[in-house]
This record gives sequence, structure tokens and C-alpha cells, in this order.
Amino acid sequence: MRPALHRALACGDSPGRLLAALNDGLTGQGGRDRFVTAVAVRIDARLRTAEVACAGHLGPFVRRAGGFAEGDQRRDGRAARPAAGRDLRRDDALELEAGDALVLVTDGITDPLSNDDDPLGSEGFIQRLEALAIAGDRAAHDAARLCHALLDDGDPRRDDATVLVLQLPGRELVTIAA
Repeated sequence: MRPALHRALACGDSPGRLLAALNDGLTGQGGRDRFVTAVAVRIDARLRTAEVACAGHLGPFVRRAGGFAEGDQRRDGRAARPAAGRDLRRDDALELEAGDALVLVTDGITDPLSNDDDPLGSEGFIQRLEALAIAGDRAAHDAARLCHALLDDGDPRRDDATVLVLQLPGRELVTIAA
């Protein structure tokens, strides 16, 4: 799959087109019993926007600078699997503010938070993100500490536990001309 993804990245394709390239690569390999879950994100820090496309993976969560957290449940979550002509090119836009963090996790993080009303654990995860801020935890405002706080829950049996936090700078960068 790497060559197809590298070509799409080199062309500067949108996240949806990147996932479409992944799908096309899977289709070309002919393995109908295989699938991939993925989320692709392109962030423009200057414009404070993120373009997001998902294929069978939890979409990103946003941890707002003020402590509020949200997840975008509009994503259809269709896994990328070999299917010619499948349209995975839909991109959603997210507006971000200074200090906001885009949080991507695998199901090893959210599954332990699931229940009958929230089978994917996404609502439980949103509550956990907000609880870090309510508790006054410094992790709420630092990407590396946020990752560690989310991974360090004391459950050694967890598998596929990955956290990626992309945080916008908390203030504008100022250029001083002399």
C-alpha cells in the first residue's frame, strides 16, 4: 500500500483522495477478505482548519483549549476494503482555535470505555478528555502530557493502544523585523 499512499501524498491530495488511493491499492491486490481502517487528516495551522476523511476508523476528537471536548460522529465509518469505484473522497472540515488539540486514537483506547449505550466508547472518551481539564491536570494543555495521561490508565491487558495529539500553538507567532 505504501507506493499508492506515497504517490497521493506527493501530489498533495486531500485526505479523502488519499483514502481513495488506499482503496484503489487494495482493489488492485484483489484480496476481498482484507480491510483497513484509517483516518487521514490535513491541518492548515495558519488557517486553523483540518480536513478529515475516515474509513472505518473513529474520526478525530477535538480537545478545545478551554477544556471542552468533542468528537465528530457524522463520519460514516466505512472501512476501506477492495471495492472498485468506491467513493471515499468525502472530506469534512473542522475549525480549530489557538491551543486546540486534535486527538486521534485507536480502539484500544476507546474500547475499555464502551458500554451498551456507547458501543465504540467515543462518548466515554470525550468525558475522559474533559475530566483531565476539570481535574486541573497539566496534561490538558500539553500534547505530550495529554498522550501520556490517556495511555497511562493502569490496564496492562490493553492492545492496539495508540494516541496521536496534534496541538495548535497557543498564541500567534510574532515576527519582529529589525
